[in-house]
Amino acid sequence: MLIFLISGGQPRDKKKTLPVVAGLLLFLIQACGPAPEPDLPPVEIDFRRTDSLMWACAQALQAAEPMAPEEAYARYLQPDRDFWYEWLGVDQIMPEATPPQADSFMTRQLSQLLSDPAMLTLLDTVRLAFPYDYPLAERIEPPLRRLVAAFDSLELPAFRTHVNGYVPSGDPRTVDQLLPSPHYFSFGLHYFLGPEFAFYPPTLPAYIRRRFDPRYLELMMVREIAEGMVPPVDLSRQPTLLDHMVQAGIKQYFVRQLLPETPDSVRLFYTEDQMYWADYYEERIYKELIPHLYEIDFKLMRDYLSDKPFTSNLSNESAPRLGEYCGTRIVEAYMARHPEEGLADLVERTDYDAIFRESRYKP
Repeated sequence: MLIFLISGGQPRDKKKTLPVVAGLLLFLIQACGPAPEPDLPPVEIDFRRTDSLMWACAQALQAAEPMAPEEAYARYLQPDRDFWYEWLGVDQIMPEATPPQADSFMTRQLSQLLSDPAMLTLLDTVRLAFPYDYPLAERIEPPLRRLVAAFDSLELPAFRTHVNGYVPSGDPRTVDQLLPSPHYFSFGLHYFLGPEFAFYPPTLPAYIRRRFDPRYLELMMVREIAEGMVPPVDLSRQPTLLDHMVQAGIKQYFVRQLLPETPDSVRLFYTEDQMYWADYYEERIYKELIPHLYEIDFKLMRDYLSDKPFTSNLSNESAPRLGEYCGTRIVEAYMARHPEEGLADLVERTDYDAIFRESRYKP
């Protein structure tokens, strides 16, 4: 599929095209101004820099006269016991544990982690990059206010931060930039030290490392929330490529509503060149996908939806996840035609074919 993108035809010279587009956009922005945002409800954010508690505990454990693990745990970590309980998954590991047994287990696990000099060095590095007064709570407040405005009965979790080192294998599935649990949502700040930080697992690909940047803090949080709130595709019903595309588009629309000022390229994890490539070829991509929308071929879905540096059956310059890209455009077209529907209404929709047909999407 999409052979035309391999054998011939490249985007026009951006030097000739982009200034015209940029000038037009600037005119429209100056003429219209930003769209007014309705009053948003206030939110109370339960936020704590638990990585700083880890740092203080590590210093006590590694002092010239080290503190006993039990005393260090009681002084620095036990005040946020419920978070460590969920963070370590104690209920899964020791489902029958009494509170003293759980505390003993957490003391052993956390003191072992925080007695490592390499961990103290990493905690120091994180503290330099994110000082204790870093305005993380202020950064996550606007999207959370939009979330509560869209889902008025939603109860927010508590927000925490953690640092727990790197998995040597470098498997991207082990990257815990975010750690959601039943009552907490924690940021792994050691995975937000910038893409050039030297001590990430060396086998992590560059397109993943690009996301290890502080500017992605809110985005990664909102993407994780969308992942939890948008129903997964029902695999028992033999979902089609279109089903997966539209469901991915709903998640992207969710992110857009909570982070309206974030560019499409950032939301989609595209480079600027990949975003330009996808927008330039949108019509031709869609025409090539049309015959395959109702197929259930696993390889087809993997090619157009898997997280990769580019679409594997195209050139290296192609944008990745073109199924997600087109699904996003479909959902945007649908919502433009149904202004009476809000985000909460959209999230409940699982009739993806109806959304597609009612969108009348035609790039």
